[in-house]
Amino acid sequence: MKLPQQITSLAKTAHKPYLAGSIICICFFLLELTAWTDMSLWSWLYLVPYCIALLLLPWFPVPASMAILATHIACALIPAICDGPSTLYGTWLACGILAFEVRRFTFAIAGPILCALALPLGYWTGGIDYNSSIPVLACSYIGAFFVGFAIRWKIQTEQRKADLAIAQEQVRRQQERLRETHILHDSIAGSMTYAILLCRKEESVKSNDALAQIEQVLTQALHELRTQIISPMANDLETGNETDRRRALDLFQQRIESQCDRLRTLGFTGMPIIRGDLNAIDKAELPLLQTACTEILNNIAKHGKPGPFAFILSVEAGSAESGEAHIFASNPYSAAMDSESKNHYGIALIQKFVRQRNGTMTINSENEEWSLSLTIPLTHQAN
Repeated sequence: MKLPQQITSLAKTAHKPYLAGSIICICFFLLELTAWTDMSLWSWLYLVPYCIALLLLPWFPVPASMAILATHIACALIPAICDGPSTLYGTWLACGILAFEVRRFTFAIAGPILCALALPLGYWTGGIDYNSSIPVLACSYIGAFFVGFAIRWKIQTEQRKADLAIAQEQVRRQQERLRETHILHDSIAGSMTYAILLCRKEESVKSNDALAQIEQVLTQALHELRTQIISPMANDLETGNETDRRRALDLFQQRIESQCDRLRTLGFTGMPIIRGDLNAIDKAELPLLQTACTEILNNIAKHGKPGPFAFILSVEAGSAESGEAHIFASNPYSAAMDSESKNHYGIALIQKFVRQRNGTMTINSENEEWSLSLTIPLTHQAN
């Protein structure tokens, strides 16, 4: 590798702010060095390690900073024999870097404290005249440390804000995915179920192999849609959507009415009854409640015999913060109900929903009549 490339590669690995600080300290050192024409051997013994540590600072910030503090402490303890350019600038920089880089506070501040103590101790043990500027100079090391600590705190605060913004965006996308999941389940899956039932109705009138094949394809597609897409997506998502509350309630009631219209098309007779104040329900719970209602009505269509059916949703206020939702559904029972587990996926969803909400559910099938009754606790919408 050529020398210019080596220099470029070395520069890329350096910490840019530390490199700038190191260059500034070296410039101050060289400017002061021109004023010193005759320095003792002891001065060179501590100034050479100081300069080497400054040069290495951009690549090894913590070890180099500790080396700078060590040379400064040695100089402070024996000030009578150490003359030459000041090492204050590099020491201040090292104190700030330790505060920024070292996460353990007690370990990071130990170096600046030793520097602050070594300075007056060196004047006292060396018999040099003590003046009032010594304590101020000693405290400057602690001040430089807290400057570095404040910079680290500011950067960490900004990072936390950025992480929070990212998390909020992820939540927004998660909520949008959940909304799409409910559209898949309540609209597309419901429409496919309706198409399957229409095929069965036509098959009962006349034998038609094409309709039987269409029904088979739709049934398989519906099963895969629910088990491979809807259920995994729903398990990954926990929060409600961001749809406007009034619009969400309207869509909720429209979905129930639409399902009941389909039942009437298939020969069922009845009207949905909704009691209580739906506005009191927290909007995050509406999608799950809608899914439960949709599955109950789909189950009536798939396994019931045409005739009268009942569907009652009642919302009761138990307290200012919570209440209960009661759902009762009933219809004539079909003895020809398919026993395959995939055709009972809707009931499994309802049972899972009830368990998650710590509710209760009862299913009866007697005297050729199927009925379902469930109760789930609900959180009221905050004012």
